[in-house]
Amino acid sequence: MNYKEIIFDGYLTPSSSKNLEGYFKRQFLNAEKRHYSNVEFFDGCMDVIQHLEERIEASYYKRKNDLYLMLDMRKQGIITSSDNPKPLTDDDMIKIKDFEEEIRTISREQFPENLFTPYFEHKYKGDIYWSELQHIKNTINEAKLNGGPKEKPKSEIIEPLDFNLNQTDIVHFFDLLVDADIIKEPINEVHKSTKGGFYGKLSKYFTAKGRNINRNSAKQVKSNKDIKHTPYSGSYFAMLNDLKYTIERKLENPVKN
Repeated sequence: MNYKEIIFDGYLTPSSSKNLEGYFKRQFLNAEKRHYSNVEFFDGCMDVIQHLEERIEASYYKRKNDLYLMLDMRKQGIITSSDNPKPLTDDDMIKIKDFEEEIRTISREQFPENLFTPYFEHKYKGDIYWSELQHIKNTINEAKLNGGPKEKPKSEIIEPLDFNLNQTDIVHFFDLLVDADIIKEPINEVHKSTKGGFYGKLSKYFTAKGRNINRNSAKQVKSNKDIKHTPYSGSYFAMLNDLKYTIERKLENPVKN
């Protein structure tokens, strides 16, 4: 099943893009005749959207990390052509304000993904923007809910929080909170007696890219970090930089009672 063609043949064709939800419903009915389930078909479509989201986010976080690096260097009186600190000049102050403003206003919408690539076999031209991907994703979700057999209702469903982090980053962030003694990780006995343990609880309450955390994958993430020393992702560093920058601004301008 070529999910890339299904999505973009529909989205880039004016006649079908006018009623994109109806288009996806019809495509599912065709897939159902080939014994694809509702979940299998629509999750396959979502995988394509997620791939493009990740590419946009990679560009977004790279630029954000670069901005934080340049901002820190300017504040320290260092420019890229020299490692020696120097007194801040008027030009430095202007650059610092420019970097801070771009950090404040930067968005994923500024990093469209080009469609004329080997991933799409050079079939499509032009760019796809973050907002367009969100529109397509929301439409796919609507078609999934309304276009096929409904899943049986489950009791005591807990609606997870939708964090703008991937699964690996969420696991690393909660490990950071544990290391900082802000939250407590259950002792081994609780891990063994509770289904999924600590990461099972996280998978119950949090999502990554709109999907529940797989507790087994979460455990592997922690294992890779502790044993194999795999590096943190760019998005994780950008998130921590955002947190640091926000805290600094709050401390510089405390709320007065």
